Amino acid sequence: MDGGSYSPDQSPRYTVRYQDQEARKTEVMGRPFYRAGEKIDGSVIQHCPGGEIMVTDFGKDTFLRDFYEQTLADFKKAQAEGKGYSLPLYFYQAIQARETPDKPIVDGLITGEVQDTLKKKTGLYQRMLQRSNNQILEQTAQLPPLKNEKFSVGNYLALGYGVCRQQAVTLGACMERAINEGQTTDWVKGAEIRANLANPTDGHAWVALLNKNGVTYIYDPAQNYPGPEDLATSHWPYRKGYENHKFGEPGT
Repeated sequence: MDGGSYSPDQSPRYTVRYQDQEARKTEVMGRPFYRAGEKIDGSVIQHCPGGEIMVTDFGKDTFLRDFYEQTLADFKKAQAEGKGYSLPLYFYQAIQARETPDKPIVDGLITGEVQDTLKKKTGLYQRMLQRSNNQILEQTAQLPPLKNEKFSVGNYLALGYGVCRQQAVTLGACMERAINEGQTTDWVKGAEIRANLANPTDGHAWVALLNKNGVTYIYDPAQNYPGPEDLATSHWPYRKGYENHKFGEPGT
């Protein structure tokens, strides 16, 4: 992930470490800045200065809404056929199938290099066309560099590319909506998007869910880990920066 300026607090949690983001200015964004435990839908999410500012809005983001509704319908069909999926795992796998983790493309959207290449319709255009439709590529080509710019998270679903932060935001938004709609009774208190740094240059994002027995589960499409937080010893230091955090309580 892109780095940014540091605040005096060197916490590994992005929302504590970075304090000078434009994304935090509600009067500028027109939306609240997301912190773990708050509502995802309707917020803006930027893990550190210099990245894109992801907008989550089911009311306006047709790509995100269509993905949610179709995946939920497919899940219900699979359930009716007696297939043993859990809802978060079904969304998790659908996101993995939809968004290829191509960091050069995601980073290139931030710098504008991808937009410049798409305008020329050279090799990258043809490669992306295999996962994206022509219309979304034409629209993307006209965008400014996404550094510190708002960009709907559903656009990554339409493009077919996304790294950990796009995958986590998409999964968190979908599970929050499903829980709030009563589509599952196995999970409580919504969903949390969490992110931290293992060291000053190595960052990651994932989703945490709380089951009805009070156990926190990690759903991490990018590193392919779905399971209890306590058993995730060989994937990522998920607890780092969240040692005292209480699920669903911002600021803890």
